[in-house]
Parts: sequence; C-alpha cells; structure tokens
Amino acid sequence: MTRFLLFLLLPFGLLAQTPDCTQKGALTTATTFTALPNNTGNPICSAFVLVWNSTGFTGVTIQLEGSDTIAGSYTAFTAATPFANPTTALSGAIVIQATTKLAFVRVNVSSVTGTGAVNFQINGYRGVTPVAGGSGGSGCGTLGGDLSGTCAAATVVGIEGHPVSGVQGNGALAQLSTGSTTTSDCVIFDANGNTTDSGSPTCGGLAAALISIFGNTGPNITALLVPTGDSLGPSGTGTITATQVPTGAGATAATDGQLKYDTTANNLHAGVSSGDSIIPVIPTPVTYVAGHCLQAGNVGNSLSIVDSGTTNCGGGSGSSPTFPVNAQTATYQATAADFAGCKTISVASGTFNLTLVASGSQPSNGQCIWVVNYGSGVVTIVRSGQNINGGTASLTVPAASATAPTGAFVVSDAANYEAVLFGGSTGGSSAFNAITSGTNTTATMKVGAGAILEPDSTGIMASGAHWPNPVTGGNTTTIPLTGWTLQNTANAHGQVNDFFADQIVLSAGNFGTDQWAGYTRTISVPYTIYAHVRVGGACGTPTNFGTITLLNGGVVISDGTKYEGLVETCSTSSSNPTYSVITLATLSSAASTVAGPTAGTTGLGNNVSVKIVNNSTNRIWSYWSNGAWVTFLTEATGTFLTETAAGIVVGSDVTSGGYLIEAYLLYWSVQ
Repeated sequence: MTRFLLFLLLPFGLLAQTPDCTQKGALTTATTFTALPNNTGNPICSAFVLVWNSTGFTGVTIQLEGSDTIAGSYTAFTAATPFANPTTALSGAIVIQATTKLAFVRVNVSSVTGTGAVNFQINGYRGVTPVAGGSGGSGCGTLGGDLSGTCAAATVVGIEGHPVSGVQGNGALAQLSTGSTTTSDCVIFDANGNTTDSGSPTCGGLAAALISIFGNTGPNITALLVPTGDSLGPSGTGTITATQVPTGAGATAATDGQLKYDTTANNLHAGVSSGDSIIPVIPTPVTYVAGHCLQAGNVGNSLSIVDSGTTNCGGGSGSSPTFPVNAQTATYQATAADFAGCKTISVASGTFNLTLVASGSQPSNGQCIWVVNYGSGVVTIVRSGQNINGGTASLTVPAASATAPTGAFVVSDAANYEAVLFGGSTGGSSAFNAITSGTNTTATMKVGAGAILEPDSTGIMASGAHWPNPVTGGNTTTIPLTGWTLQNTANAHGQVNDFFADQIVLSAGNFGTDQWAGYTRTISVPYTIYAHVRVGGACGTPTNFGTITLLNGGVVISDGTKYEGLVETCSTSSSNPTYSVITLATLSSAASTVAGPTAGTTGLGNNVSVKIVNNSTNRIWSYWSNGAWVTFLTEATGTFLTETAAGIVVGSDVTSGGYLIEAYLLYWSVQ
C-alpha cells in the first residue's frame, strides 16, 4: 500500500527567503495583538504571510490589518490569498501584498466561539511580490529535492524523496495515512480521516476474495465460500442457478439443513434431526374456505395440504365434533371460532344476552353452538342481522339449576340461524286441556320455569291459589316473612296476617277518607323489584265493599314519608281493573296521578304483577299483560322522592266504616 503525505505548499518565493520582519503571539479572546512596527526598516516590508492555528475554539474570525500610525485606524489588507482577509478558517495562512497602511501591522481576532487559543506568526518580506501557488522573487535560486525549477516555475517531482511522475485523479485533496501495513489487507478510515490498515483481508464483511477457485482460466468458478452473515446475489439481470436445490430420482436429505428434490415422487425433502423428512406444500392457486378443516392431499404425486371441504375436524365423516366448553357468566358476543368448533357455551350463573355472529360474518352451513344453562339466571339469545327460525324475535333460555338445566341448540345455514330450546318448559301444559267439572281440591298443576299461568278470558285466580313468579314461573315460595314494617297503624288500623305459607296479607279497617295502610322493607339503588299483588274482593261486585266504590292496592317505593307506586284500582261497577302510577305526600293524603289510568285490563281480575327498575339513571314502572312486561312510566331517578324502602299499600276512596279491605302479596323479589 502506498502512503501519501500532504504538503502545505506556501508561495515558493516566500519559502525561499528569511523573513525580514516577524512576530509571534497567541490570543485567547476576541481582541487585537500588539502592532508590529514597520516604519524603521530600509526598505520597509511590503509582503506579509500570516500563519495561525486555533485550539479549543469551534469558531474563529481572524484578519491581518494595518495603519499609518500606531494609534490610528486599522484596515484589513485586501488582495489576500489563498484565504480571504478576514477569514473564519480555524487554521491556515494568508498572503498579503500590501500597498498602503504599512507603518504598523497587527493581528485582529474579532470573534471566537467557545474557549481556546489562537497561535499565530507574522512573517514580513521586502521587495517580494507573492503569488498564491508559486511565484518568483529576489533571493530564490534553483530548487532541489522534491522540487525542481525555480521559484517562478516550480514543479513537484517527489514526496519525501519518492519520485512522483504524475497525478491520479482530479481531486483537490491529498490523503494522509498512518500506521504500518500488511499486504492484501483492506484499507479503512480512522476517526481522524486517516487511511490505515484494517488488519483483515475482509472488507466490511465482504468475502475474502475467492478463497477456493479451481480451473479459473475462464469465468468458471468451481467453489466459492461466503462468510457467515454475508449473502450472495445476482448482479444486474444475472441469475444464480445455485439457488435451485439438488434434484434426483428418489433423492433424500439425511444431513441436517440439506434440501433435495425427488423427481420420482415429486416431493421436497429436508434433513432434520439427522433424518430425512418430506416438506408438504400448499398448491397454487389457493382455494380455501374460512372455517374449513385442512387435510393431507396428493397433488401431482406430491404431499400437499388441501381444504377438506367440511368444518368437521373430528377425523372424517364418521366422527362427531367434540363440542369444547366455553364457559360464560356475563354479556357475550359469540365468535366464528365458537361456531366452527360447535362449542358449548356453559352458564353457571348470570342473566345476560348472548349475541350471535353478525350476518356480515355468517358462519358456514352446519356450524353450530350449544347453550347449557344450569344457573339461576336467564340467557337471552339475540340475533345480529339475520333471522332465528324465520323470525326476528330473540330466544330465552330460562333460569335453571344443576339438576334441571335448560339450554338451546343453534345452527347456521350460511344465511340465518335455526334453533331449538330444551329443558324446563317453554309454554303452558297440555295435560289439563279439559277440566270441565268437579271439585277436586287435591289435584296439583305445576307450571314449568319460564311459563305463566294466567286466567283465561274473564276467569280469575282463586284467593287461595299460588300466583306464579312473574320472572321465572312456578309456585312462589320465596316471599320474605320478616323484615317488614307496618305503616300508618294509628289511623288506618292496619294489620298483617300470614294466611298462607307463601303470602302476606295487609288488612285495614275503619278507614277514613284518604287513608292508606302500608307494609315496607329496606331497599337500595340500583334495584329491580318484581312483585304480584291481589286486591281483596272481586272487581264488579259491590256487595263485597259496602259503601266503598273504589278499592286501591299496589306496589310502592318510599323515603319514609312520601310514597310513589303502581296501584290497581278495582271498581264496584266493572270487573276489569285499571292501573295508575300515583304519588302520596303521606299515607294520610289524597293521591296524585302521575301516569294512567289505563283502560280496563281484561283477563287479570283483581291481580297485578309489577316490575320497578331503578338503574341509577331512570326509574321504570311496568306491569305484566298478555305474556309480556308493558312499560308504563319512565322517569329520572330521584323524581318526587329518593327511595329507601319498598312494599305494598291498600286504601279506598271513602270512609270504610266497618268493612275490612285487603291486599295480598303473592310474590316479592328484589335484584
């Protein structure tokens, strides 16, 4: 490797002479140095060279300037080479041919950036005309060594005694080198920009020449080793056929990492764990259906992976899906994976919606889910843009238990869903289609979970009948018989009787006008109250009430003083009661109607099922009619009162005299 040394070639006419005027100094701030007197020589110096070098500073502005008097005005010399005067170079040389203001010459560092020092030297000459790049002048004779010719016409013929016959390239810079060298090593740049030996024949990871080239009299290369981490690719439009794996009839690959192609069986082999393996392929174009199972195939005699054409991944047409369990206890969005695996959605607790996969991602024909509910909550299966059994209604999986579970099977036909409910009872029993006569008081009729037993037409439930749970159906056995407080006993003379094992009877007599009796227990927001109340006596039978023409009873909420409730009004003139939402300032005040009354409600006699919901935002009043809850009033939470208790009330429109009026609480549940 050839090393180069950069020469700073000052004007030869100045280098060949001893300075007639000189000054050295250093400046550490932006200031001027003491002026160099140039008014006593004979002759006076007229050419100057300012050479400087700065250390520490990141920015410097320097100039050589002159004045006719030592204290006079100093002006920067013009026509400077090779740098301008002033200049911002951190180091260098300025050559000046002065014509005026020569009496005093000084260095002026007008600005610096950072901290450091500027070291300088002024050399002055008499009778010399400097020219940048070489010039002549008195005192410069024939040149020798690495230079030839004269000062006026010098030529570089060598560098440190090594002959130079010409210049390679056209750049303006000469490169410096440092350190020793080793043949065939690569050259790199160090942190200072010097070239130096890399210490290795590999250049930046490139392969070290062609390590093994045999018979390379032509372009044929029989062996080429590529170091780890390098890559070998084609250049331009060329190709590398070596990327094709070895082929052969019956070829196998027993060496780890080896690839071979068997041209007989058309299989690609790989060496894995010191043994031969076949790599399955996916044929193109790919024709797969989302949700279908994959299976091994044979394409052109080659082992391949293909679409099985079915969602049954159980091992063939004779196998059944495994129905893996996906347990849920709160609102759940069924997924495509649930249907693809015919998963079982098990429910141990919770009342929530289970929404089916949306129509935009409808599961394939035959994909399904099972819903198994063995908790006390109700699961509602909700469609999502499709039909269920040809309709738009949701399906309800009733509350259940571990010994009496309920459930549903839902299957997709690729456009809609078909479903069937199982377990429990989904409607009225047909076992008692015809009971036409008799007084069989020992017969028992059980109503399945989710069913409602209601009077038909104008029939009524007998006073001793157990009214069904309006939420889940079945006989009511959960009314709390303790924890209640009787209200307005002094004026209304109310009393409570437990005539049946699952009923509470609120009785009141000797009523005055606008007097009510109440029976309440503590609640807290949020809540959902389900209750069923039967007002004593049959509507439309005035002989039962004496002088009373309107009998009121229902379910209320209270703050301890005020009351708001959904009450049934039973008139002596009509067998069909009406419903109203009323407010009472106290139990000894007239009622104010907030909603209603409704038109006469047929089919329920003197019974009313009530649902009150307070979700901390709204209070919603509903009653049960024709197999569904009917929303009667929605109002903001806190309207009229802030409830702390709930229960039942009973009252009449006039003084009751000696008559006793009653309200039967047949069902009570707070959730």
